[in-house]
Amino acid sequence: MSVRNRSAVKVGPLSAQAFLLAQANTCFYCTNMLTPHRFKAKFNEFGWTVDHVIPRSIIKSNSLNNIVFSCDTCNNSKRDILPSKETLSLVADMHRRRREILKELKRELEERQKNGG
Repeated sequence: MSVRNRSAVKVGPLSAQAFLLAQANTCFYCTNMLTPHRFKAKFNEFGWTVDHVIPRSIIKSNSLNNIVFSCDTCNNSKRDILPSKETLSLVADMHRRRREILKELKRELEERQKNGG
């Protein structure tokens, strides 16, 4: 499950899983569930997009710390709007959870590989 958006951000499978777990499988902005959607194949088969929190028109960064998973509707309505301080704080909290989850996922993967599974 590798995810790529229109701005060529590539999120690997473990990172994508960590994002989804940290965001509780919901759009970061509207909290609607991110589920497969047959009309979203142009983004990815799961029906969500990778959104730059601080728009790429302002900073040219594809850093994982500048992205969240969002539904297409929220991503398109946000456009080049700068996030509020409250939103940035929520993003920072989510990324702390994502990093902790990613460490745990990597540990579990290493353990399975070590045990031949």
